[in-house]
Amino acid sequence: MKTHRTIRGITLVAAAAALIFAGSPQAGAADFYAGKTITIVCPYSTGGTYDRMSRLAAKFLPRHIPGNPAAIVHNRPGAGGVIGLRSVYKAEPDGLSLIHFTSPMVVRSLTGGIKDIDFKKLTWLGSVGGAHYIFALRSNRPERTIKDFQTTKTPIRVGASGPSSLLTQAPKFLQRAGKFNIRLVPGYKGYNPMALAMKQDEVDAVSTAGSAVMVNSATREMHKDGTIKLVLSMGGAPPPDPLKAEVAALPKFVDGIADPKDRDAWVAFSGLLSASRPFGATPGLPADRAAILKKAMADMMADPEFRKTATDQGFVLNTLNAQEAEKLILSVFNLPADIQDRLKTLLK
Repeated sequence: MKTHRTIRGITLVAAAAALIFAGSPQAGAADFYAGKTITIVCPYSTGGTYDRMSRLAAKFLPRHIPGNPAAIVHNRPGAGGVIGLRSVYKAEPDGLSLIHFTSPMVVRSLTGGIKDIDFKKLTWLGSVGGAHYIFALRSNRPERTIKDFQTTKTPIRVGASGPSSLLTQAPKFLQRAGKFNIRLVPGYKGYNPMALAMKQDEVDAVSTAGSAVMVNSATREMHKDGTIKLVLSMGGAPPPDPLKAEVAALPKFVDGIADPKDRDAWVAFSGLLSASRPFGATPGLPADRAAILKKAMADMMADPEFRKTATDQGFVLNTLNAQEAEKLILSVFNLPADIQDRLKTLLK
């Protein structure tokens, strides 16, 4: 009789636990994600740093999602990332469509350049890192100082992408706030083709993340053999370890901005670089799936194997959880009106 009561008690406890688990978000997500495939949209070209980080996430993120779904990367470049972001923004809100993009894209919404995406409605999952932006110049150009960049008689050809891309926004600041004599050469669908263009002497310079220089094979080799030089520190997150000493010795872009409002606008904009690598999902996700994805992203960013792999590839991991990333990125919408107006002028 005692044995019978013990077995019956164990059975009841197990049944109760099963009921509790079945009603939990984890259980619901496991039921949903089992056997499914998550698509991580990279809105930039293959071979660039956002593409590479998207592929790292496709490898590591599913390990932290109940049900162990598969994950693939879909590159959808165009319009500086807007085409790919729009595809996720308008996707079915089921938690199977994710996006990895550059956070300063939100400024295009502020300035009216993006009208059909409400960044406040995105499901923010966290940011894997920031970027320290630099100005990299072919060594056959003689300019090395801020004054050189402002007074050179021959315009410096700088690669650019779509209007919402940091690869376009950053050099616009150089041109307009810094008064650098540069000529934007648009049309490149991401950093990889831009790096090849610099190797082939189609452009003289790029304004990009220090990590991009190290991750991309073309610019890594050009930097190593002296074909290109880092000539300006633009700020943001700390640079990658191999570049720290070199970047510390460079002139700082903020020191070359004469107009105080232009300087304030750049400081506000460059603050977004601390969370320049966010992941997001479609607006309106069921709360349990959103919670699962946010936790999975946090767990992935804490995963020692992920961190080592990313660091070995040249990434700088200044990670932020979903709440921290959302707060920092959306803070741009709380800027004073005069700074917002100046951003519109500088980035139009």
